[in-house]
Amino acid sequence: TPPDPFQAITQRTLEGVDVLVHQAAITDPQDQDADRMFQVNHLDALDLFQKAVKAGVKTIVYASSAAVY
Repeated sequence: TPPDPFQAITQRTLEGVDVLVHQAAITDPQDQDADRMFQVNHLDALDLFQKAVKAGVKTIVYASSAAVY
């Protein structure tokens, strides 16, 4: 299993950032299992947003699509 992409992003990484634009997701259920999709698309994204808020990021832009289910 490849490492989760958001785990390398720490709160310290986000310090001094004004805007976070998030458009990443696993969209093809054929390539990944449902648990991994939920972990990356929901839990890791939420963790990223929480780190951003704690680091003082002023704006978070989140885009999604119907391909994420």
